[in-house]
Amino acid sequence: MTWLVWRQHRKQLLFGVVALLVLGAFFVRTGRPIHDRFEQLGLPECLPQTIDTTVVAELFGDAASVDDATAAITRCAQTAREFFNDYGNIIFTLGSLLLILPMLVGMFWGAPLVARELEHGTHRLVWTQGTSRLRWAATKIGLVSIGVLVMTSVFAGMLTWWITPVIQTSGQRFDFSIFDIHGIVVFGYTIFALALGVFAGAVTGRLLTAMATTVVGFLAARLVVMLAARPNFLPTETVSARLDPARADQWNLLHGDWILSRQDPPGCAKGATDCVDTLTMQIHPAHQFWTFQAIETAIFVALALCLVLATIYWIRRRIA
Repeated sequence: MTWLVWRQHRKQLLFGVVALLVLGAFFVRTGRPIHDRFEQLGLPECLPQTIDTTVVAELFGDAASVDDATAAITRCAQTAREFFNDYGNIIFTLGSLLLILPMLVGMFWGAPLVARELEHGTHRLVWTQGTSRLRWAATKIGLVSIGVLVMTSVFAGMLTWWITPVIQTSGQRFDFSIFDIHGIVVFGYTIFALALGVFAGAVTGRLLTAMATTVVGFLAARLVVMLAARPNFLPTETVSARLDPARADQWNLLHGDWILSRQDPPGCAKGATDCVDTLTMQIHPAHQFWTFQAIETAIFVALALCLVLATIYWIRRRIA
């Protein structure tokens, strides 16, 4: 059975390996200059201290009126913003294209897994050769899933290296264009898309119908989780920051918090010398990033397991 699965899916595996090589060449070619400039600007040394600072002086303001430590943090934040302005749009544009890769896995790996067998009727031949339906389904789904997860690991590693400088200089790790292509959620999305494609193929028995169903189901699930569920994974926190109008202080976006709502200070009276404004926000703090990643990954892995079980049931009970 293992040999049969290899024979049936070796072209897909070859295509996947070639795609990884192409992506790897692209990441190295475009990522090396980004990493070189990131290091030349001294950002790896100054960013840790800058990121830990809650409030910084105005990024484009005059840092001469503050102490040396604050001035250094301001200059680092300013340099980080300039770096991000140079590379952020490129990374976000290309990163947005990478959002659909898990969906492509579901379309071209998951959907044909069972649908093609049903369309051609080859499943009946296998079942008459002493191979049970359960073993047939488990072997096909299991081996293909392992291959997909291995390739996803390679892809995730390359992508993480490529995008790290932009993440560190943006502070926008919770933004969907970064959150959805970075970290462990990539594995959850991929295994869900694969399972959805397999289930759609088993139920419809038609390859094109299964592929279309995979696209619609994947996009619907992602949008529901991203827009409705993700903001409510954990309770928000209320934070307040004291801003000094004399120095034009502001909240440090490099801090990486997810700001859900913001109440700007009303402003001080004209001519006041000792006035300090207070900024109040509802946030998910930056340290919750990996907790959010784990929760969302668990959701999609659980959905994938349910779909796999439903697929096995359908193959054993519903397919003639």
